[in-house]
Formats: sequence, structure tokens, C-alpha cells
Amino acid sequence: HSVIMGRKNWESIPEKYRPMKNRQNIIVTRDTHYSVDGALVVHSLEDALVQSNRDKTYIIGGGQIYKLGLSYADTLDITMIHDKKPADVFFPEFKDSFDLTEGSGMLHDKKTGLDYEFQIWTRK
Repeated sequence: HSVIMGRKNWESIPEKYRPMKNRQNIIVTRDTHYSVDGALVVHSLEDALVQSNRDKTYIIGGGQIYKLGLSYADTLDITMIHDKKPADVFFPEFKDSFDLTEGSGMLHDKKTGLDYEFQIWTRK
């Protein structure tokens, strides 16, 4: 599938994991001189969606890209982390436009100690 992300999100991924393997990596940035090996660089979310050439397209962040992409989404695959940690990026409000259609129930990661769940939300 394709993964669309903002420049800051791309740069936050450790180099050894960039580009994400077996995926079309698309970076959205306003910087017209930005380029990277192994990823397609575009300058709007609309361009990213047009360039996506796989069966599924995932928008994986950051905050601005999530906000821009929400109106295009028909399904949200969300991992809900149940913890209180400092954060500066948040997913936009979506529950008025989507219904919860599937959930994993609460899971626990022994390695990190985090409680989390996988949820699928479908546009109303």
C-alpha cells in the first residue's frame, strides 16, 4: 500500500526504517527543494492522493496531514493508546462523522507496559 506523511513525520522515523519497506512512501511538504531517496515528494495532499498507486492508501501523520486527510477518508484504522504522556500532535475529532465498526478489545504490551486497542471506524 501507499503511506502518505508530512515531512516532520518522515524525519521522525529512524533512518534505518526509511523508506518503509514494501510500501510506496509519499512525503507532503511545502518545501519545493526537499528531496529524499526512496520516497516521492509532493507539495499537497491532493497530489499525494493522485500519485498513490496502490490498492490501499494510509495517511500516517502528522497532525496537519491528519486534519487535511480526514475529509477524504472512508475508513479509519486507529490504534488507541491508553496512557497519559506529553504530546504535541493529536488526531482530529472524528466521532461525529464515523461509527466504530470493529474493535480488538483492550490489549497489553508486556515490553512497553502500554494498554492499547485497535479500532476500525467507518464513515456514517
